[in-house]
Amino acid sequence: MQVLVLGGTGPTGRVIVENLLAGGHDVTVYHTGRHETAFSRDVEHIHGSTRETAEMARALEERRFDAAVNTGARVFAVLEALPGRARRLITISGNGRYKNMWSDDPSFAGVPLPVRESDPGWDDLEGHRFHTLVAQGEEAAFRAHQRGDLSVTALRYPLVYGPFANPPHEWYLVRRVLDRRTEVLLPGDGLMLPQRGHVRNLAHAVMLALEHPAAEGKVYNVGDTRALTARRISEVVADALGHRWDLVPCPLSLWNGRNPLARNQSNLCDYFRIRAELGYEDVVDPETGTAEAARWMAAHPYERHGPEEQAMHPQAFDYAAEDAVIAAMRAIQA
Repeated sequence: MQVLVLGGTGPTGRVIVENLLAGGHDVTVYHTGRHETAFSRDVEHIHGSTRETAEMARALEERRFDAAVNTGARVFAVLEALPGRARRLITISGNGRYKNMWSDDPSFAGVPLPVRESDPGWDDLEGHRFHTLVAQGEEAAFRAHQRGDLSVTALRYPLVYGPFANPPHEWYLVRRVLDRRTEVLLPGDGLMLPQRGHVRNLAHAVMLALEHPAAEGKVYNVGDTRALTARRISEVVADALGHRWDLVPCPLSLWNGRNPLARNQSNLCDYFRIRAELGYEDVVDPETGTAEAARWMAAHPYERHGPEEQAMHPQAFDYAAEDAVIAAMRAIQA
């Protein structure tokens, strides 16, 4: 199969390309050229805008593909540039498109769990512009499917973790290990269940969607089929890096939003559809994947105050504030 991967140099795109190569497919990667990536075999790279339709169409010229996987291009541009150049499109969105899926408002009452593919998405460009645009892009893709422009499958990613993940949520913990922190705050006692997906699991889901005709015209939630609590993730990261620390519980209101893995609510999606229709099962379990991610980050540390950290809460690494809350919690426990 001739497959075009739009993006292809990000955390799941790299794995998707390698999986396609291992499956004997011919792969072309279309990206901006800012982040060149070497693969296990020669792969054609086409450079161009991932946002502008006209430039994308010019870069692809008269090329024809059996299928395309969009991991990083603006979906509205893809939907205009790809018809006539590919028959199938696997497009990636995220579970943030579900209305009220994520909230740091302490008064928020939550959402029905597990979240199903049919649950409503955001429609609020003023208050929730990004996630509304994600939902609208997905809707536009299925309108293209209905017109016969492309045969579309959409996969809704959760929090992505593993090598090259951005934002790197586990870096909140890994940096603390590297900084030899011996105490870490655990909002809500770390009972929250963040819905995550290891890059290899998500790439596996893409391959299943690409290879199964039953996936055409469908949308699927996808991610790890077993969620770890924020407490368990903290333990696995420390163990993977040979570190020991005390996990200090505190009310959510005292450290609200700063730990990206311990939010106000659990975020669990229903994976029945992709398991029943495509036979999806995890290829890496969450403990193994979390340990792998932690070791990779420790070996490839992110720049302090760099773009990855800036994508996190502005006080995620305010150790003085954390120490003050820890001292207050110790005093209460005394």
